[in-house]
Amino acid sequence: MLEALLMVVLKAVLETCVKYYVGQMLEHSQLSYSKAELGYDVPKWYMKVDPKARDFYSYGTAINADEFVALEEARKNAAQQMTETLKVVHEKMSAGIHYDTNSLPQRRLIETFAHGEGVDAIVRQNTRVARKELVRMPDKDRRIMRAFVSMKMDAATYQEIQKKRLTELTNKLIHQKTDDIMAEMDAEIVKTKGPPGPAAPQPPAEAPTAP
Repeated sequence: MLEALLMVVLKAVLETCVKYYVGQMLEHSQLSYSKAELGYDVPKWYMKVDPKARDFYSYGTAINADEFVALEEARKNAAQQMTETLKVVHEKMSAGIHYDTNSLPQRRLIETFAHGEGVDAIVRQNTRVARKELVRMPDKDRRIMRAFVSMKMDAATYQEIQKKRLTELTNKLIHQKTDDIMAEMDAEIVKTKGPPGPAAPQPPAEAPTAP
């Protein structure tokens, strides 16, 4: 039964993960920013989510007098957005999977998937910058830069990694003792404070005043 449940989970990863992710991102992509309000132009591609996207994209922005620091912080923010959004997607996908709640191995597999365990590391190791742009802020000395970044992760890469991770977990659970599974689940309860909320984009802020 555990192997059959694994197939259901992997099918969700292959068939609905990207679709749910794009849908989640589209909820936050309808924001618009005007130069009159902000004092500077926002790149036209920023938070413009393609409804037909087949891979994972995310967006981040940050400001700093050092353009390299601004770009790095924007990259980190984009990676965080992707991580949080994927965890929300995992929660949604798992909600539609039926399993035997009295079976500890099945519960462990589904809860691991639902919490998006390992997503942080996967995003950190497999994303790349798709687009980036620097905009000079209209501060007094015009030395503050705002960086805009778009990050990408190939869906095929994510799916393959999840397949490997979940298959390894399933094989482990088949041979694992009940007490050991309980101990791991208890440890996860302590570590997890609850499912993450939807990942909202970081909107551009008004131009700062230079010190």
